[in-house]
Amino acid sequence: MLAMAAPLTPLGTWLPGPVGPVEETVPLRPVGAASAALPTAGPAPADPAPPPALDAARAARDAFATAPADPGAPARAAAAAAVARTTADAAAAAAAASAGNTAAARPGADAGRAAAGDAGRPVPAAAGLTGQLALVVELTNVERAAAGCSALRVDPRINAAAQGHSEDMAANGYFSHDSRDGRDFADRMTAAGYPSPGAENIAAGQPDAATVVADWMASPGHRKNILDCSLSTIGVGLAGGYWTQNFGR
Repeated sequence: MLAMAAPLTPLGTWLPGPVGPVEETVPLRPVGAASAALPTAGPAPADPAPPPALDAARAARDAFATAPADPGAPARAAAAAAVARTTADAAAAAAAASAGNTAAARPGADAGRAAAGDAGRPVPAAAGLTGQLALVVELTNVERAAAGCSALRVDPRINAAAQGHSEDMAANGYFSHDSRDGRDFADRMTAAGYPSPGAENIAAGQPDAATVVADWMASPGHRKNILDCSLSTIGVGLAGGYWTQNFGR
């Protein structure tokens, strides 16, 4: 069992195993602390007091007090760089528009992309994705580039499967790789028309792309999926705070 440092946000990952799928899902709260506080011997009092309330935040901090340096730092740094690039591109476009020459906006955007390439940060072809979902792809590819893996390509079919699962979890109030109708991520991806499912990461409660990628990178199972160089495609979904990241081969 794992418990993540505050904010406590559940994660789930699917990993291929030697005899079939192996699922690792991180609970919202650490377990066992409350029951450990109960007496183990002696007669029960006539009116036993209830066990103390579980301080989940403190338990999580204690569990991770000796954790290594945050492996999600590159993702957050890349997020800041992406915001800076967007601001610079917007300023260049505004300057070009005020001068009555819209063609001048393109060199500024190209310069921003060139600078991103010089910094080793890939610019993804996030087909069908915008905003935070496109940034999840970009930050995922940042981590892969640092590990020597090729960038993932966005596939609209995988996007559809991922978005559908996020919407289903949000609408029905559950958190699992398996849908309420019994389908797993591979079933959902093939139903969406993608023939070679690879892996899935899910999460809930993270406020933005930088946080969810950092949390996935801080969890060994999710990190393994992100840094699996045999994977080649990606799709991302988000609904009601539920994130789904699907990978294909």
